[in-house]
Amino acid sequence: MFDINAHVDSTDGVWLVVEARVDVPAARAFTEVATAEGISAWFSPTTLDPEVGGELLQGLDPTVGPDSPDFAEMATRGTVTEYRAPSAFGAGRFAYVERDWMGPGMPVDPWITSFEVAESGHESGTGTLITLRSGFEQDSQLGRTSAEESETGWTQAMHCLAHRLTAFPDGGARITQALSDVRPGSVEALWARAAKALGIPEGTEPGTHIDAASRAGRVAGTVLHASEGAAVLALSSPGVGTLNVYCFPAGESASEATSHAQLAARFAEPADAPSDWDSIRWQRWLDSLA
Repeated sequence: MFDINAHVDSTDGVWLVVEARVDVPAARAFTEVATAEGISAWFSPTTLDPEVGGELLQGLDPTVGPDSPDFAEMATRGTVTEYRAPSAFGAGRFAYVERDWMGPGMPVDPWITSFEVAESGHESGTGTLITLRSGFEQDSQLGRTSAEESETGWTQAMHCLAHRLTAFPDGGARITQALSDVRPGSVEALWARAAKALGIPEGTEPGTHIDAASRAGRVAGTVLHASEGAAVLALSSPGVGTLNVYCFPAGESASEATSHAQLAARFAEPADAPSDWDSIRWQRWLDSLA
């Protein structure tokens, strides 16, 4: 599988650090972590002005893309603070700051996220080390809790990134996203049902093959990463690509979200691949898991 490591660093603040080594040139990796098209393919729907001072918008609803009139209203906002492509003079750097990550006007420390992309000297000559740092310049209880709780999501996303870069090094992606119906019960209970249907119970190791058939169709592939409430799969059916499936609290209010949950799927495949399942088919598949 992939060489990805995560830890929390308390030097000069509190930071989640995730490192991923991929066998592609640094310039290719930078395109994936520092452009709107690239980020949208492995993380979330994104718009980006690629310059210092530019605006970054990242969608919170996986089914609402940048073309939707509701996108900006439903997105997190950041400001680009560094933007430098890798070159003979050094590593590539892309960084942004989110000041209102808990809501407009809330008195919280800015949340800073950066990517460094550097040639790592693999024998093939194309190896690249991608280093994500996400956290706070001040070590507070809120900052430490937020950084630690982001580890699962960022590690999941970096596995999606690594698989995409390795399996589809030429870029170009078609993204299909879907949500299940909202179900009563906890995230843990809904994910337990979904994981059982997928054949990835707790403790499933990377490299495990799955072949799950339901009334909505067959999904087969290899587990790249699995955690509580989420999994990344390298699919062979119904198409070849990267599937990120996860569970989250859902509801019209904060109180409702404590007792309801929803599944989401995000499938990235080569742009020129035949499209076998659309978002409605993926939604039916998610509902069959729940």
